[in-house]
Amino acid sequence: MQIMGPLYTTLHQRNLYGRHLPAALRTTLLAGVFASMAVVLAAPGGSGLLEQLPSIFMMTIILRVLAGCLHRLESTRMQLHHRANHDSLTELANRDMFTEAMFGALTEPPRSIAAIFIDLDDFKGVNDTLGHAAGDKLLKEVADRLRSSVRATDVPARIGGDEFAVLLRDVADPSDAIAVAERFLHSLQGPMDLDGPYRVTCSIGIAVTTETTQLLTPGERAERLLQHADAAMYQAKTAGKNQYRMFDPRPASGPMPTTATGDVTFAEASR
Repeated sequence: MQIMGPLYTTLHQRNLYGRHLPAALRTTLLAGVFASMAVVLAAPGGSGLLEQLPSIFMMTIILRVLAGCLHRLESTRMQLHHRANHDSLTELANRDMFTEAMFGALTEPPRSIAAIFIDLDDFKGVNDTLGHAAGDKLLKEVADRLRSSVRATDVPARIGGDEFAVLLRDVADPSDAIAVAERFLHSLQGPMDLDGPYRVTCSIGIAVTTETTQLLTPGERAERLLQHADAAMYQAKTAGKNQYRMFDPRPASGPMPTTATGDVTFAEASR
């Protein structure tokens, strides 16, 4: 009690201890008591420092509180960063993060990347007939199936209401992007539970960086690549939906598009 007396006096004088305090803070205060005792008793001539024990105790508490504040600030910073870069409904990357990822991939040593642009077919009918809650449920399910279709190095994103995209890094061959598109189309063949079985389809456009775009800045190349993928997606939708197309840089008078084989620049795969 000779050691603890000054501590309890300090605590009660400054109203720092009591049942009104949260349990976590009372635990912190008790930890500070024992930490302060350890500092005093371990120091040379520690018994002569008993009168300084309250001050040492207060400094220990301050340091512990500061450490806790820093931890909470870092946790809050990470949460805010996540919210700023992810879609709140699906938890996929949002448009800003997707664009930043494309820019970063294009500023690294020269290599091919691909962009996949996805638009759900007739999604407006889901909201109109089943309601927005069902529409949100469908979007989350689509996002989950998209995650399971991409590679570990890819960046799936939701970039609009019913629009999704995927950034593929290190594309050795266009067939890498085609494989992702085919896996996703296949994943949508299973019905979704929206107060009953419901099947959704999508139109997909694919674009791969080419040598002709190497003279552009990374920002220009990223914008051009996404535009090409978007244009290919509209070709797929015009051709009947529920399929993918790969952007063809050749003029319209060139050879007719062929079925995807992994070695062509324009591809179509109906489901």
